[in-house]
Amino acid sequence: MQTFIIQSLFWFKRRRFVGIVNRTFRSLFPFILLASIIRVINFSLFTEYSYVSQIFSISSWLSVPLAGRIMGNFVGLIEGITGLLTTYFAAKYTAEFYVKDSEMAGITGLIFSLILDSREIFSGILNDGDLTHVNLPTTINLVLAVFIGYFIGLIFKWTSVKDITAQDYPSKRIRPVTISLFLAVFINALLYLASIANINSTISSFLTNLTTAGGHTLSSLSSAFFLSLFTWTGMTSSFSMLSPVDDTYFSSNLSYALQNHTTSGIPYPYTTTTLYQGFGAFGGVGSILALLFAILWVSKNQRDIRISLFSLFPTLFNSSGAFLLGVPVMFNVVYFLPFVTLPLVNMVIARIILAFHLMPALVYPVPSGTPSPLIAFVGTGGSLRALALGCLIFALNVLIYIPFVKLDNRLREKMERSEESEVGHEKS
Repeated sequence: MQTFIIQSLFWFKRRRFVGIVNRTFRSLFPFILLASIIRVINFSLFTEYSYVSQIFSISSWLSVPLAGRIMGNFVGLIEGITGLLTTYFAAKYTAEFYVKDSEMAGITGLIFSLILDSREIFSGILNDGDLTHVNLPTTINLVLAVFIGYFIGLIFKWTSVKDITAQDYPSKRIRPVTISLFLAVFINALLYLASIANINSTISSFLTNLTTAGGHTLSSLSSAFFLSLFTWTGMTSSFSMLSPVDDTYFSSNLSYALQNHTTSGIPYPYTTTTLYQGFGAFGGVGSILALLFAILWVSKNQRDIRISLFSLFPTLFNSSGAFLLGVPVMFNVVYFLPFVTLPLVNMVIARIILAFHLMPALVYPVPSGTPSPLIAFVGTGGSLRALALGCLIFALNVLIYIPFVKLDNRLREKMERSEESEVGHEKS
């Protein structure tokens, strides 16, 4: 059984599309790392009522709103162009694999994404000098963006002419570029029709409802499951720092605690805030901070160790986008099971502890930029029992992730040997 699982994982990781996904994500790592670090600095220092700002009274000697606005806009810009860069790298690497014009394929992929993000191609006539309004959302699906780039690379493979001479090279490469851009305009037209019919908003509302929890345990567990699942499949909504207060039941719990001077008997004890934010998400979606420490502890892959060290600072503050892409964790079948299930395990443990009143619930406001291991401690008003439970859960998560880290190392070593063997056969 173990051999079958390893062979199946090896087969999946050897797929060409998966290889393009991994290579593209690694190319995005420096950009997302920079954005993650700046976001953490912004939320921790330059946001009113932030954790560090309140400790050192930064607002008394620095223009917090101005600095925060500049940093926030910069992060939004970087994340806004992430979709363009993803399509560019995916198209480039796909064409490169098939020994086609990789640079032209990459540029075509970037323009393809710009056309898809344009919102005024079919809505009116643009005057001379005007540029169509381009919407660059920070929340996209990176795997879908890679697929678009991959398909453009295949277009270059299918339509490029073999044995092109230097004289006719410029004219021959017009074919894949033209097909790709006309396809982009056609898809944009379909998206425009879908927006008129409110199909886009319907799909968006449906997906939002999947990750919106109610005031009970099953709803909170379901929300955490879909959030982890969407993140693993490439959604970038997890790149932004998780807010410790993000459910509609927080105000009711807080009002009760302030009026009665106790957290016992709060109306909604099992919500996203009390279960997921306090214990389900260490360092972000999928209890990702535990995976980072597991890699630093047992991994033999030096690249993963370096990425983990670079990503440690932002991940401690719940901004895990760089780590998710650098390893990568997104679309990595080895880490799928613990990534999706560990938050649920953590929440069930916290649910049992709360049911037996062994610790207070997380009901108090937590300043933005609070390190993730301290969220439960701060949100419970300084409960050492909540802090101890958080430490125990975190240690358990690290131990659970360790076998998967070793499995990932084993598969990579096997892939490297396979690639070396293929290169040796080609040379011979």
